[in-house]
Amino acid sequence: MKIVRTLLLLATSFFAFTGSADARCDITASRAWAVGRKLPYSMEASSVGSECKRSVVLIVVRDGKGEVKYSFSGPARDNAIFSGLADTPVANTKNMRVALGEWLDAGLSSKKNKLSQYLEWKAGTEGPAETPPAEFPFTVNSEVSRETYEEWRKQSLPVFCFVQGIESMRCLVLTKDGTIGDVGVQSFPG
Repeated sequence: MKIVRTLLLLATSFFAFTGSADARCDITASRAWAVGRKLPYSMEASSVGSECKRSVVLIVVRDGKGEVKYSFSGPARDNAIFSGLADTPVANTKNMRVALGEWLDAGLSSKKNKLSQYLEWKAGTEGPAETPPAEFPFTVNSEVSRETYEEWRKQSLPVFCFVQGIESMRCLVLTKDGTIGDVGVQSFPG
C-alpha cells in the first residue's frame, strides 16, 4: 500500500509540475547572422512569462564565441510583432515560437542590411533626411556623431533592425572591432 501511495504522490507531483511548465511561455528561437566573419554572430529571441500574453520578449546578439554583445527587452504587448497576443488565440506557446522567429527573420531578411544603403548625413544638417520628409523617417541615435555615422556608412557595416515597439524599429550596426552600435530608429507611420 505504501508503494502505491508513493507512486500516486509521484505521479501527481509530476503531472502538476508538467502542467505548470506547459502553461508558461518560456520559449527561444535563434538564427545565424551572416556577417562575413570566421565565427558567425547569432540572434536569439525569447519570451519569458507565466502566459504568452503577459510575457517579456528579449533579443540577444552573441558573437561567434557566444559572448553577449547586445540585448533588448520589453513587454510583448508593447511590440507590434506580438501585440495581437493580448486579445486573440495567438496567446499560446506554438504561435509565440512562430512570432519569435518572425521577429528575427524580419530584420535578417531586410533588403537594407548594410549601413551604406541608408541616407547620407549631409554636413550642416541634424541627421540623414529625405526631401520631402520620408513616410518612415530614420533618426540617428543622439550619441552617434555625423562623423561616426558617415564612417560606418563608408565601411558598409552590417545592420540589423528589429521591431522595438508599436511604431518603430531599432537599428544596430556591427562595427569592425566586433562591437554592436545602436545606430538609430526607423519610425512607422502612426
